[in-house]
Amino acid sequence: MEMVTRSGTSTIHGVQLHDLPVDLSKSATPEVAQNVLQMQTEDTVARKLIQQAEDAVKGVVEEEARVAILKEAEAKAKVHRIKSIDLLQQAERFAAGKELLAIQFELAQRFRDSGNCKEASRYFDLVANNTVQERLKARAEYESRNCGLLSPGNMLKRKHGMEDSGD
Repeated sequence: MEMVTRSGTSTIHGVQLHDLPVDLSKSATPEVAQNVLQMQTEDTVARKLIQQAEDAVKGVVEEEARVAILKEAEAKAKVHRIKSIDLLQQAERFAAGKELLAIQFELAQRFRDSGNCKEASRYFDLVANNTVQERLKARAEYESRNCGLLSPGNMLKRKHGMEDSGD
């Protein structure tokens, strides 16, 4: 987004060019609110597991032990991330209108971030096909087309010149 300031133009990075509900935990639909609150709890547990592991490895000298601690924490956190997605999908069943689009967009992003481009594209396509907001539609279509290319893992591999091992 460009805007004119006193001494010239400025660019604002990260601005949302579409309108979706941001606090689904206060949804008028009780099932949506309940599932979103439970999802937030699962997300918090996953983040805390990773943070605790990162804190724990600070005092560990042996690389193999550090890797083992982080891998174990990541495996435990993954269980909570999967539960979060399940809870969002349950909320999706009860949502309508912009809330439904917001949940589907969140699901698409979570599937993209987990590397599941098939599901991510399916959800991005749902958003693109069911919104009247041109910018949201364009973003969802772009994300759907470029899912595998823009995943965090692939961006890191490109940055470090690593080949895709098919994992």
